[in-house]
Amino acid sequence: MEYKNYMKLGFKREDSDCRYEFGQTGYNSFELTRAINDKAFISVKSWSMDSPVLFIKKRFNKGHHHEIKLTPEQVRDICD
Repeated sequence: MEYKNYMKLGFKREDSDCRYEFGQTGYNSFELTRAINDKAFISVKSWSMDSPVLFIKKRFNKGHHHEIKLTPEQVRDICD
């Protein structure tokens, strides 16, 4: 899915500020995220726009998440 389509679905952009990455590639990456509720969110990285991931907080292991790969079609169905 294209960047503009994620933005239309309400995703927020967060830019990386990694000097090493910028020195190696000439640009900084970014991540697009959208909260589904207080326990789940969808994330997609700039280098893998067709590989969104659903993150679900684990109940007993704070700071860790279940990670479920989604298709762009599934993202549209969840967010639209």
